[in-house]
Amino acid sequence: MTSNGVPKPQYSIWQALSTAITLSMRAIEEIRALAREPGPQGEKGDPGRDGFSLADFTAHLEDEGRVIVLGFGSGATRKEFRLTTGSAIYRGVFTDGKTYERGDLATWGGSVWHCNAESSEKPGDGSKAWTLAVKKGRDGRDGKDGDKGERGLEGKAGRSAY
Repeated sequence: MTSNGVPKPQYSIWQALSTAITLSMRAIEEIRALAREPGPQGEKGDPGRDGFSLADFTAHLEDEGRVIVLGFGSGATRKEFRLTTGSAIYRGVFTDGKTYERGDLATWGGSVWHCNAESSEKPGDGSKAWTLAVKKGRDGRDGKDGDKGERGLEGKAGRSAY
């Protein structure tokens, strides 16, 4: 016995692990042998329905590709699932009063803004619904005038004003 009253082990940790693994392997072999034996015949079930075919499957896009609509089945047993993706869709120049959804991109003040949550607020001005995606750049310098071109063809005579 040890000083705290616990009996001293008779085997090393490695011997104990080896024994545990050996016993586990034997148990697994017996379970596999039992699984190979067929069980008793079950009760006869209800007749099954016809299977699902590719003709019963449809798919199309909505909201400019942001929503994928998958349809399964036919007739009264038809089921549709709408999967909304995180696609970014450019909606053009920001329009007051229009509601923008998460993922929409809009131009405002020369910059492109990303909508983080459904909103009709204007981008910028501290709005938490919008994040600046592309900042407006500076205007470039005016270019140099090019060489004078060749004279064009003579035009047709115009109508008389009288």
